[in-house]
Amino acid sequence: MLLLLWGLLGACQSPPEKGGEGGRPFDIRSLAKSDVDQVTELQLQFAMETLEGLTHKLYMRNPKEWRKAGLGDPEAAVARVFGPGRTGIYPE
Repeated sequence: MLLLLWGLLGACQSPPEKGGEGGRPFDIRSLAKSDVDQVTELQLQFAMETLEGLTHKLYMRNPKEWRKAGLGDPEAAVARVFGPGRTGIYPE
């Protein structure tokens, strides 16, 4: 009985489009996300990457700022701002 039900459920599936699977690939992390949430997340990632690039440019133009913090190079200064464990709270 269970095998018959399983076979019938497989028959209800829509056929894939020509040239591909149709729809987006399944990802367990995005199970509860809507399309708006996914677009917002992509925009946030793009904005953070852009900010990281701009921060690097600013540190290259103003080396005294990263030296003031006692860091060895601009990459270390950028990692301090955007690296793992960032809290968003930085000493003055």
